[in-house]
This record gives sequence, structure tokens and C-alpha cells, in this order.
Amino acid sequence: MKMMIRLCFLLLVIFICLSKTGVSRIEKITLSDGARIRLGHWLPKKTSPHPAIILLLQGRSSYIEKFEETIEDLRVRGYEVWTFDWRGSGGSSRLIASNSQKVHIDTYETYINDLDYIIRTHIKPHRQASIILMGISMGGHLALRFIEEKPKEVAGAFLVAPMLNLNTRPYPVWFARLMVSTAYYLGFGSSYAFGYGDYQLNLKIDPQKVATTDLARYRRQLDLNLSRMSLVTAGPTFGWVHQTFNSIDLVNSPSSLKKISVPVMIIRAGQENVVDASQDPSLCATISQCKFKTYEKARHNILIEQDAIRTALFKDLEEFASLISETETYLITNLTSK
Repeated sequence: MKMMIRLCFLLLVIFICLSKTGVSRIEKITLSDGARIRLGHWLPKKTSPHPAIILLLQGRSSYIEKFEETIEDLRVRGYEVWTFDWRGSGGSSRLIASNSQKVHIDTYETYINDLDYIIRTHIKPHRQASIILMGISMGGHLALRFIEEKPKEVAGAFLVAPMLNLNTRPYPVWFARLMVSTAYYLGFGSSYAFGYGDYQLNLKIDPQKVATTDLARYRRQLDLNLSRMSLVTAGPTFGWVHQTFNSIDLVNSPSSLKKISVPVMIIRAGQENVVDASQDPSLCATISQCKFKTYEKARHNILIEQDAIRTALFKDLEEFASLISETETYLITNLTSK
């Protein structure tokens, strides 16, 4: 009996200690249409003077484990972190049963609805701080769309190399759009887009073409893929590209950008080699509260770049979170005094 009591006490102590250190909780949630979304949540490791909930929105073909280093960096700075695998990627429901590696989507509204559901049902009910969307690549695009359509749901958006336009080289944009639309309407929406296929296990690394200058971090991600092949997706379908072009037209329209009422920060890679970031400054200028910055030595995947670049990124994020915190404190103080 005494042994049982001691064991229960020990388990209770362990549970309390783990809770206080913010052990991760990764679960699968079921949406109303039956889709399963893999969702992760981490508590901060310390108290921040400007606390915030960072909802990290992943890019295409990603999954939670790829962001373990970034999540840890955010937690040690005092942030609560949430992230999830988009529908069609990682450990969430795939959309093409015949080949689960294909990145596909029926419409970008599906992405937005999934994001809205997670915020409303899982984050906001337990909210104790401002919610900041930290959007990476495709996640940056979706963060921008979300705050255009639902301007009061979050406090701000911090966009890292956002996919605001597609890089269609060597084809001009008009020709790429024509090819994609033709393939889509001819019934090839679920086929890989030109130049894409299944994930290549033994692909030779070309240091000049990868999306980071930090080859050590890049190789760690390749090793991670090999150990987590069930979570890996590969190239996009014609359907995904078609819907992306449609969403780009919507998100980048001046009328949509002018709806944004929360602070936005856009970080552009100076050596961008994945998306077309040439219009990012002009798009930012259309948003009422937007700051823009270029990291000249960075490539597209800034979160696995060199230490100096990553340090600058987290410094900019902390300043952004501080600005939001001070703004909200000012508004609350003024509303209360009146």
C-alpha cells in the first residue's frame, strides 16, 4: 500500500514538473467534414515582458518536426507556440488516396476554414495573450488572407519569405498560368505540375540551388525526412498551382490589402530562390500598418539559415511582439479611462 502511495505521489510530481516545463502536446483533431488535422502546442519556458501566442503557419510540403529548433527558440523567448500540419501534408489527412505524396487542395478556402476552426476551438478558448500569426512561405500567404477576411481574430502577422507570388521561371507568368489552367480544365488537376514528382531519396545536393546557405541544417532536415517518410510530401499538383494562382489574385488585390487593420511585418530573403518576392515592398506599402525588411544574405528557408540570420529574425519578431503588446495596452488603458 505504501509503495502504491509513493508511486502515485511520484507520478503526480512528474506530471506537475512536465506541465511547468511546457512539454509538447501533439494530437489529431477531427473536423466537421471528417478530415484529421495534426496539431501541436507548447508552453513557454519563461515569462516574457511581452507575452504572445505564436501560431506558426507552415509552408507547403512541411510538417511539425521540421520546426523543432524554431519552436524551442520561440519557447525560450517566452512565447506559447501552436502549429499544425496543413490538410494534405504531414500527419494530416491527404487528399489524393492513390499517391499521398502529392500536395493538392480543392480551394484555398479549405485552408482558411481549417485555420479558423483551430483558432476558434483550440486556441482562443484558452487564450491568455495576443495571437500572432507567424507565416512561412505558403503559410505567409495564408496568414495574409486570413487577416484580410477576419481582421479582428488575431493581433498581427509576421511573414517570413511569404509566397505572395509564384516563381514561374523559365516561363513568363502569363504562359505558366495558361499551361496550368489548360491542364486543370482538361482534367489533370490531380497530376503533378510540370517538373515535379515523388520525393527523391538520394537526390544530389547542389549548394547553389538549395533554399538555405546553411548546409548542415539542410542535411539535418533531409535526415529527418528519411526517418519520417510517412510525413513527407513532394511536389504540387496542377490543381494546387491553379488554386494558388486564384488565391494570389485575391490576396494581392488592393481592395483586399486595404482591409487589413492589424500590424504586419514582411521579411524578404535577399537571395530568394523559391518564390517571387519582387512585389513584396509595393504590397506592404498598400497595407496601413506594414513594415518591410530584406535579409540580404538569406535564401528562402530563413528558419534554417545561418545563426546570424536566425538571430536577427527572432530579434525582429520580439520587437514586433513588443509593438503589438504596447499598442494593445494603450488601447485598453484609454478605453478603461473613458
